[in-house]
Amino acid sequence: MELSAAVVERELVGGECSYWACTPTKALLRSAAALRAARQMPGAREAVTDGLDAAAVLDRRDSFASHWKDDGQVGWLDSAGITLHRGQGRIVSANVVEVTGDDGVRSP
Repeated sequence: MELSAAVVERELVGGECSYWACTPTKALLRSAAALRAARQMPGAREAVTDGLDAAAVLDRRDSFASHWKDDGQVGWLDSAGITLHRGQGRIVSANVVEVTGDDGVRSP
């Protein structure tokens, strides 16, 4: 019996943590934490002359979220032999998942 694996993803492969929650949030918070730490450190605080650059902080966040492109994760799935189905999945019976794509078309 040959086994196979598939992933059903409605949005970006990697999900909430990689694109909307954990990773981008930590990237945003880290800049402020580093600035705060530098301001508290003798020898470093004297070099701090300005505040955060909001555009640079957001650019850093975007890079951590791969600019909201999941090409790298999709490539990994392909290299591991895992099939990707884009859409909303629903278990319809044993060993059968129905996927409804963004276009509304259903496929088992």
